[in-house]
Amino acid sequence: MEKISEIIQDLPGKTGVYLLKNVNLETIYVGKAINIKERVKSHFSQADDNSKETRLYNETVKVEFILVESEFEALLVEASLIRSLKPKYNVVWRDDKHFLYIKISREDFPKIMTVRREDDQKSSYFGPFPSATTTREVLYLLRHIFPFCTQNKISKRACFYTHIGLCDPCPSNIVKLTGDEYDKNKKKYRENISKIKLILSGKTHQLISLLEKEMKGKSKLENFEDAAEYRDKIMKIQYLTKTHQPVRRYLESPNFFDTLVRNELEDLQIELNKYFSGIKLPEKIECYDISNTGGKNAVASQVTFINGEPEKSLYKRYKIRTLNSPNDYMMMKEVLTRRLKHKEWLLPDILMVDGGKPQVNAANEVIKELGLNVPIIGLAKRIEEIIIQKNLNVIAIRQLAEKQSQPLYSQTMGSPRRFAPRDDREFSSIILPRNSLALKLLQRVRDESHRFAHKYHELLRMRSLLSN
Repeated sequence: MEKISEIIQDLPGKTGVYLLKNVNLETIYVGKAINIKERVKSHFSQADDNSKETRLYNETVKVEFILVESEFEALLVEASLIRSLKPKYNVVWRDDKHFLYIKISREDFPKIMTVRREDDQKSSYFGPFPSATTTREVLYLLRHIFPFCTQNKISKRACFYTHIGLCDPCPSNIVKLTGDEYDKNKKKYRENISKIKLILSGKTHQLISLLEKEMKGKSKLENFEDAAEYRDKIMKIQYLTKTHQPVRRYLESPNFFDTLVRNELEDLQIELNKYFSGIKLPEKIECYDISNTGGKNAVASQVTFINGEPEKSLYKRYKIRTLNSPNDYMMMKEVLTRRLKHKEWLLPDILMVDGGKPQVNAANEVIKELGLNVPIIGLAKRIEEIIIQKNLNVIAIRQLAEKQSQPLYSQTMGSPRRFAPRDDREFSSIILPRNSLALKLLQRVRDESHRFAHKYHELLRMRSLLSN
């Protein structure tokens, strides 16, 4: 057990693929995990209860790993390794005489299923996929974006998945309707199927443009709930279909993930240097987000990324103290004032807010009031635009320079460096290409800040409901 403990201790708690090797350094098992260390630990902790895990425990002398950017990429790398190495404890490849296809039938309420052969010229087929596991993963992700039914035939009552939102609307319910309601729900179901076909056909840009158009239409009608639903679908599609690195790159270079993150940081530095002269590699990024329901249980998150990766030991969460009504501008000012008064905390290379002009303006006001020197950016969800309010940064820098009569520096993880934004106009909006490395990094930071704030808000909201 001491040998295994030492092996586990050296494993990273990150997303990737792990390879268990025996005394001959043959790969006996390949797996994927969001947290490699915890997943491998779980294998060996079950050694007394499961014969397979016991054999793995007894035979494993070494664990190798490959870090990747996302769980979806881990799925692809895992599949490639299992197919090429054929580890004896990965039984998934025993029955691979024929690859799997995703079949979409042609009928009033099309069915989606997996098949081994293209046996129907009327239906649409997508694939082939290398394994049943991979195919199920793809359908699982698609179904959470565009629900569809998996019943073999229409029955008297709706299927189970209707109750958890994965079959909405259910054909078994639709056929009971009449008139406009029947037409409306049938159209919605068939539109879901059509959109799945677009994704499987690789026409994601066309689909996203369509959804953005529908989202804007709902917003104009002030139907913000439906607009938010379209926005969420767009974000899920962008995650599912974002540009993934070829599997071979991870296989050829186990350090490829670190190189990729470094490239993201360098790309962000290049983009921001067009607006902030003298900015260096952003080793430390802090991001803030506000979460509340009508001003109630209002909270804020502070997440920190070091060298492009989350550093959870530096995460902080705040309860809003001064307001009990919705006002993101004042809430952001309160939180940043409380954070930036901690002089013992190193300033970030970039201070980022989840939001647009109001949030960026609030951050710059705090910087000006405290006489600090930190570049401020916002990332607005609507069209994923980077917002910079340059003139307030310049005012703050000039005021502080007049007080100190010396060049200004901000604290970083390394040596201090000079920073001076360019003053062109009040706000600049930067829209980067969807495949921009800089944008991918900022989205990752922003999404983590949003997740952390929302989680804390939901916790307080639940406590409030229980106490009442």
